[in-house]
Amino acid sequence: MSNGVNAVFGCRLTVLLINAASKASDTQMLIDELQLANVRKRAHIKGMRYEPPLVISVTSEDDTDVGWKLRYANILQGLPKSAGFDTKMHTHTVRVSKQQVHCPRAGWVRDEGQHWHQLSVVPATRQNTTPTMRVALPNDVEIRQSHTEYEIQPAPHAGYSTASAPMWIMQVPGAVIGDHNDIFNFQATSLFLALAQVSGSIVSLNYDWPELFNG
Repeated sequence: MSNGVNAVFGCRLTVLLINAASKASDTQMLIDELQLANVRKRAHIKGMRYEPPLVISVTSEDDTDVGWKLRYANILQGLPKSAGFDTKMHTHTVRVSKQQVHCPRAGWVRDEGQHWHQLSVVPATRQNTTPTMRVALPNDVEIRQSHTEYEIQPAPHAGYSTASAPMWIMQVPGAVIGDHNDIFNFQATSLFLALAQVSGSIVSLNYDWPELFNG
């Protein structure tokens, strides 16, 4: 392969880890192995070229099981905390950018129990190797047009480059995932679907993948 890349994935597979309890050192070993193998995915879409992650680790800020119970147990054993609570390892930040956004296409959803999220890209970052994504998540089970918008932005760590990060590690607000076991609520599942789409999966009501990235 050119550029020293052992494999360029055309597949859409990404591993999603939710509230992972693995030690930060174990996570770093996984990242090192992925970088050593120099395996990556590339997305070419609507004037954008970026590298989707092979692995995404999402941890709730309010996960007390991993946040302090596991951390305390690890301290007693002389072990490091989890990557989800090691801010030095976070590749991305997730923050609220708008408390209320209107998603007109939410009215398309007619099935009971199905919810609509909206995925877009911050226009100024469209040419970045790792662009900033916006995900609008539903606020209410019944009022489908009411959403809160979150920005998933590369973390501004000094010396850290997201140019070829094979794994994205981030914390999400407790409003999305309330605790360690609150991973099947409608906001959390909408976020996971959006992250699957960011990674290259075509799992949407849209007929064409580029239509996921509005804005």
